[in-house]
Amino acid sequence: MIQAGTRRALLDAAREVFVSKGYTAGRIADVTEAAGVSVGTFYTHFGGKRELLDALLGELASEMFEAPDGDRPAEERLRLLNRRYLGAFADDAALWYAVERAALTSEEVAGTLAAHRERQVARIAGLIRDWAGHGLLPLPADPEFTAFSLIAMTEELSYIWFVYESAPDLDDAARHLAVLWCRLLGASR
Repeated sequence: MIQAGTRRALLDAAREVFVSKGYTAGRIADVTEAAGVSVGTFYTHFGGKRELLDALLGELASEMFEAPDGDRPAEERLRLLNRRYLGAFADDAALWYAVERAALTSEEVAGTLAAHRERQVARIAGLIRDWAGHGLLPLPADPEFTAFSLIAMTEELSYIWFVYESAPDLDDAARHLAVLWCRLLGASR
């Protein structure tokens, strides 16, 4: 197996193990067994379980927060951004649940999750600044706080919809969230 394929196999195996056993109970040996590689090979790619989780969260974030390109109105950009986020969250809802559960009892996991959220806040705050610079919306007094609030709202709705209750239609939910984000950001629709 080539290096990239091995890393991919370990990340995929980690998803399976963390969902089936939980992050805390899932061991590196469980991940390597599921990936079909040795424990030594694991350490060629990751320094430990926390680094594996960080890589997994980073991969999920890149799927969730990739900004839509092109010349579109603010509401359309926000609809696409929220649709991407909701779809990615729905695909990995069981993993998000497992990670959040682990964060309740593990400072290590809570710290990794907090660092992940900080990167997402920075990414969305950057989008807000960029879009304000292009006249799509007024610049909020505190873009980081605004980004954190929007992310927290969307993340909590995602948990409610995809972990605890039945999921809404993703396109409808993304459209409603886009309208709400526009109103909160003061963006023209």
